[in-house]
Amino acid sequence: MRLKGYNGIGMINNTSGLTFYVYLLLAYIFCSSLVLGDEVYCPSTVSVKQQIEKPPTKWQVTYKDVKHNLSGITFYDGPPEMNAAIFYNYKTESIFEEQIVWTFNKPYPSGIWLSCNYYSTNILLSRKLPNNITECKVTYFSNILISGSNAIKNIECE
Repeated sequence: MRLKGYNGIGMINNTSGLTFYVYLLLAYIFCSSLVLGDEVYCPSTVSVKQQIEKPPTKWQVTYKDVKHNLSGITFYDGPPEMNAAIFYNYKTESIFEEQIVWTFNKPYPSGIWLSCNYYSTNILLSRKLPNNITECKVTYFSNILISGSNAIKNIECE
């Protein structure tokens, strides 16, 4: 017995011409976004609603809908409000990128926290990293700047 619209070789026949593989790809993208939504790494952009407290006389306020790019990260010994930033262990550089490595080989009773800041905002997103994280590598583009600092290419923690 054949299912209606299925030709037996992984293709779905319909008027739009979409194939079974396209549906699989869409399902993969959807499921990936669900899985990636809980990563320990910083979101690459955030949307912010800013509001002027008191507009100057005779001025009209207009708001733009813009996304703000990740512009920097900091690792902390404990929550960021404790101001105990952890300095990196070493850095390697090439023409196109630099990599900075933090190793967490001592006890951190309050946990290791990652904070992400965003260009042209006062937003600081922070979260405690899983207790089994012992090292984080942050790779930056050497030739792309955001807010005067090299743009972050990748964050890997293990």
